[in-house]
Amino acid sequence: MSQSDGAQDGPRGLGGWLILPAIGLVLSPLRMGFQFFTDLWPVFDSEIWRQLNDASRPGHRPMLPTLIMGETVANVVMFAFTLVLIWFFFRKSRYAPRLFIVWLALLLVVQVVDTALISSLGIRVDGESMRDVVRSLVAAAIWIPYFLVSKRVKNTFVEPRHDVARHF
Repeated sequence: MSQSDGAQDGPRGLGGWLILPAIGLVLSPLRMGFQFFTDLWPVFDSEIWRQLNDASRPGHRPMLPTLIMGETVANVVMFAFTLVLIWFFFRKSRYAPRLFIVWLALLLVVQVVDTALISSLGIRVDGESMRDVVRSLVAAAIWIPYFLVSKRVKNTFVEPRHDVARHF
């Protein structure tokens, strides 16, 4: 790409520090899918779901099934968003940096809200949930500023031909 095409001097391409978020992005759908099928999917077993909705059971939490449905919807939406982001990212679309920042922020918000709602139901938040929140917080604290100021990011994600309207 020549200077006249809008690229600046400096590093470009999916290399340098940019390789780390690229790897994380590729691994995210695998991790999300694994967590979904090991943590959430089993809850929808007819017997478990019946017990969760049984108001006569001691310790019944009437909002728990609603929270689980909300978690399921949030997980499916974030999974789909991740796949779309991967598509934009590896096509070096000019939209990829903004979408990546939104993705990081949404992951953090969804995890914080989910953890707060679980806690508000009187359910003890496990260590894995807290690790996920901390992981998302650290990732956002590192990668959002990087995507905002990095010359490599500015020089890499410049492809205008990958506009959304042209592909849908």
